[in-house]
Amino acid sequence: MLLVLPLSIVGTANSSEKAENLRYFMFSSKPNTSAWQYMIENPGDQQAAVTGAVEKIGGKMPGYYRSINDARNYIILAPPDAETVMAMLIQRLSSGPLDDYTATELLLSADLPGMIERVH
Repeated sequence: MLLVLPLSIVGTANSSEKAENLRYFMFSSKPNTSAWQYMIENPGDQQAAVTGAVEKIGGKMPGYYRSINDARNYIILAPPDAETVMAMLIQRLSSGPLDDYTATELLLSADLPGMIERVH
C-alpha cells in the first residue's frame, strides 16, 4: 500500500516548464481509518516513493500539502496527459486507503491575461 505523507513544499512552475506546456493538477484526497492506522504504525516521510511513482509515469510533483483543517492531502502534479490523471484516480480509489479523491486542473495565473483577451 502506498500512502502519501506530508512532504516539504517544492517550488512553483518556471518558464522552462511553461515552455514544455505542462498541465498542472491538484489532487485532493481524504485518507480513511485504515490509511491513518497504517501511517500511525509506519511513521515516516514517503517523499521518495511518491516522487518515484510520479516520475515513473513521466510526471513531475512540484508540491505536496496537508490541510490542517481536515487533514486532507493536496498534491500538485504535472502528469504527462489527462488519461494518466484518470488512471491515477481509478488506481487510488480502487486501492482502499482513500474515501475521496479528486483531481482539479490548475491554470497558471500568468496565463490569465491571454484568457481574458479571448472574451473580447
